[in-house]
Amino acid sequence: MSRYHGQATTLRSIPYTHVRTISNWLHSPVIQVKSGEWAIYRDVPEDYVNGYAYAIATGSALVMSLFQDRCLHRESERA
Repeated sequence: MSRYHGQATTLRSIPYTHVRTISNWLHSPVIQVKSGEWAIYRDVPEDYVNGYAYAIATGSALVMSLFQDRCLHRESERA
């Protein structure tokens, strides 16, 4: 964020940004067996630790690439 704020093309600083991205399964999907009774629909063969880390990394990469694209676009307008 400091790099973004330090650029000559930055028109206004971003004081605070909170971005929430989607993550992988936390709980297995369920299905209603009968009224008031739910069961696991199917097991999700997934490593939750790696899956969650992947979701965080890809979400962060997306946000940072949006900032980068914005900076590059403004820089190209100046040229």
